[in-house]
Amino acid sequence: MELEKLKAETDAFYKQYSFDDFKTPEGKNAAIAQAEDILQRYPAPEGDIRKELAKLLSRLGCRTVVFGKDLKGIDFYRRSLELDPENYDLYWEYYTTLEELVDDDDYRTPDLVQDAITCLTFCIDYCNTPERMQEHHIQFRYIDLGRVYMATGDYQKAKECFEKSMEILPNESAQKWLKTVNQKLGNPITRFFRKLFSVFGKKK
Repeated sequence: MELEKLKAETDAFYKQYSFDDFKTPEGKNAAIAQAEDILQRYPAPEGDIRKELAKLLSRLGCRTVVFGKDLKGIDFYRRSLELDPENYDLYWEYYTTLEELVDDDDYRTPDLVQDAITCLTFCIDYCNTPERMQEHHIQFRYIDLGRVYMATGDYQKAKECFEKSMEILPNESAQKWLKTVNQKLGNPITRFFRKLFSVFGKKK
């Protein structure tokens, strides 16, 4: 009965507040206030109640960040994962919002990078059967993780991710990223001769 009541409340919330409502400060603040009111009515949620509230928080995070252009929505995503920490979809939804932020020098922060790594690592670890690997296209999750490392300048870890993607299922995207990361790292032989020539150059 309580779950049905909660679902009725969240359905009403989604109908009342569209994506466009989050584009104005007034609409966004009103939506957040109502969502928080729903959450406060379930102070110690368990089972399916927790899952439903986690879903509400994840959607609230998406609408606040993507449509409201407000990074305070990140907190809603994190609270969502605290309520339902074993839910693949919640981690994936959060990462899809983080993706552009981590790629952007103006928005990227160590905390957001770590969140992206945490989300993708969970998604990869979750795919521990052939069925899940196929369903969630695990080879592309390694590419996503590699791109996060690329954005932070950790080219060696990025390369390992792209190689793992190729190992699982050879694909053009991983191949292109490997070419890019190898250019960043440089050819080991080329690096050796550059160092050698620099030493001889100094002796002259």
